[in-house]
Amino acid sequence: MKYNEDSCSVELSVSELCETALLSGDLGSLWRGETARPSGELFARLQAEAEGFYDTEVEFCHTAERGGVYYTVSGYACGVIRGADGYLCIDEVKQVRNYEFFAPARLTYLAELKCYAYFICSRDGLESVRCRLIYYNIDTKKIKYFNYRFSFNDLREFYSDLISRIEWRARLNISRCVEGLPSAAAAHFPYPELREGQEIMIRRTFSVMKRGGRIFIEAPTGTGKTVSALYPAVRAIGQGHIDKIFYLTAKASTRREAYAAAARLFESGVGLRTVVI
Repeated sequence: MKYNEDSCSVELSVSELCETALLSGDLGSLWRGETARPSGELFARLQAEAEGFYDTEVEFCHTAERGGVYYTVSGYACGVIRGADGYLCIDEVKQVRNYEFFAPARLTYLAELKCYAYFICSRDGLESVRCRLIYYNIDTKKIKYFNYRFSFNDLREFYSDLISRIEWRARLNISRCVEGLPSAAAAHFPYPELREGQEIMIRRTFSVMKRGGRIFIEAPTGTGKTVSALYPAVRAIGQGHIDKIFYLTAKASTRREAYAAAARLFESGVGLRTVVI
């Protein structure tokens, strides 16, 4: 999810929307989904079985406004079948393992399918649309179909509910882009003057972060290592070189120093959101 300041729109993919809106479950879940796109061989098989023209990897992009915020959601439907008699069906294909193959349709998979169904109904003025969620068992090569027919009104309500579930995240994202990142990019060193060695550490740390590398620093206690690491990291966030900062400590006293340095940067005008875990 990202905020595009040029179009004033929150942009995200269909899969990201569904995973974020319907996020639930256990951190220890044993589910391991297959993320690879279906193979050309599988599409050829579906095309041969289809009664009509089978178009694969159909791109959709939909923009909607809610609460003064625009949401642009895009993605590729695996297949759209069009028959000569006006028959229309949308396919969403998921490659799964044997244990997943016999389970009911996964909620996020079905949500993705309903998003594409809503997009095509909105675009083509349809009152309803046929859809198929297709499980392809990569262990046995078997195919399982979940067949649906959705009305446009039901799809519209469902999609509106998805957007409402991510609204708070979207507003945080907008606030980060409009206020947080600019303040981080323009951050000033939060103390009146630099101690000996701090400028060298700040410059080298920032340079390494820009390149995505690593740096090991050894310096005496009282040098100001903590803020000399956090300050360039904050500037790197503001300039788009990194996305988040994780500051790991071995002792509670060091943790308190890190949090105090983050608080000092916040008081100097940087819109940091800091949490101690």
